[in-house]
Amino acid sequence: MSRVLICTVGTSLLSNRDDRPWAGWSVWKKVPLPDEKTVADWMRGADPAQISAETNTLGRLDLSSSDILVLLHSDTPEGRFCAERLEEYYAGKVRELSLEEVGKLGYGARHFTQGLKALVDIVIRRVREARERGFEAAFCATGGFKAEIAFLNVIGALLGVDVYYIHEKHRELVHFPRLPLTWDAEFVTDNEDFFRWIDDEPRRTVEVESWLKSRPELRSLVESGEDGYTYL
Repeated sequence: MSRVLICTVGTSLLSNRDDRPWAGWSVWKKVPLPDEKTVADWMRGADPAQISAETNTLGRLDLSSSDILVLLHSDTPEGRFCAERLEEYYAGKVRELSLEEVGKLGYGARHFTQGLKALVDIVIRRVREARERGFEAAFCATGGFKAEIAFLNVIGALLGVDVYYIHEKHRELVHFPRLPLTWDAEFVTDNEDFFRWIDDEPRRTVEVESWLKSRPELRSLVESGEDGYTYL
């Protein structure tokens, strides 16, 4: 069966230390990103296992022309840069190829939790779309923030999706075992009135807070926006 490979993208393409022309680049040094053509030319002649965490993982999954590749990158200039170089690298090698930015997933702690929630939303949507088209979904969880790997492992367990990972010191791919987790459907049923109410239209934070006083267990399932509204 053809696959939809959902791959988180980090910055190892830029930050790995070896003989690449831009070796030593770091986001913390606040230096410009390397020249796009220089990076692309180097990638074409390099060993996929050495190029980046993403190519190391995908290279061991026997990526084929019938597969679909989805590259999820952070809300940062370097995250998009790396995803775009990978897009160029895999162009013509797979059936379809797309990039998607995970909004607010970056280095700032203030919005990081929102970024992880956005990641969950995107991944679940992509898995649903893959299955509707008759594809098998799989996660490549080597690149990106460590928290992304943790979240993908849990989502994989809940949705029955295989999760693959390889450490830079490993030579073999790790297939994460599926954890014995299930959805608590009774919790959803018990609070169906709240879920339907908050999802029907934007609700002001003060209104939502009145619900949460009597149902504090729902607090972790909502997010207050800067616009004065709270969302599921």
